[in-house]
Amino acid sequence: MSPILARISNLVLVYLFFFIKTLAAQEPPRLSFELGSQEQRITLGIPFFSAKLQDSVRIEVCKFYLWPFNKLIDFEDSTSLFIPIQSIKKQHKLGLGIDSLTNATAQMIGDLDPTKGMYWTWQNGFIHIKIEGGIGCSHTSKRPFIYHIGGYQSPNNTFRLLSIDGLYEAQTLRIDADTFLAVMVQMPVFELMSPSSRAVIAAEAFRDCIHVTK
Repeated sequence: MSPILARISNLVLVYLFFFIKTLAAQEPPRLSFELGSQEQRITLGIPFFSAKLQDSVRIEVCKFYLWPFNKLIDFEDSTSLFIPIQSIKKQHKLGLGIDSLTNATAQMIGDLDPTKGMYWTWQNGFIHIKIEGGIGCSHTSKRPFIYHIGGYQSPNNTFRLLSIDGLYEAQTLRIDADTFLAVMVQMPVFELMSPSSRAVIAAEAFRDCIHVTK
């Protein structure tokens, strides 16, 4: 091979190397989740000022199941906060919680393992949404809240479908904790630990506080 051809061949190889490397580095479009209040993001364990409650709030735990993947979205685990868009296209819709069939027949493995802290008993099934924290963290008299929202049997089925436009595009869904907590405080309810009519209201409030970030 002549020096010129050898040089061209090397240049082609270098180009192909960087082209393949660039393709590998490009992540497929995905749906991501974040915890927020108004226009600010919330970090677990760090107090934020709630405009709707006019008080300091700290969220210690926030996690929920995303249907139909039976995937646990846990804000303590950053690797759990993403779903490939291609997976969503195959399913066409998303939901909050675990559906009745899965509650009755699921194998307790992966994110459904009871050691994840998201399962009550065979009678009550899975906890669909779990939020824990406190209001008034800037004062000595903190008001704790603990919401374990679940139930898969009528009339207290808390499984809810999500209605989000543009789910086939890469985007971020924000859980507006401020809006959710405002509903709960107005009821007022500071503790949910089993299926109930109030848990149904809480599930609907949580669903309604999820929106696409601008």
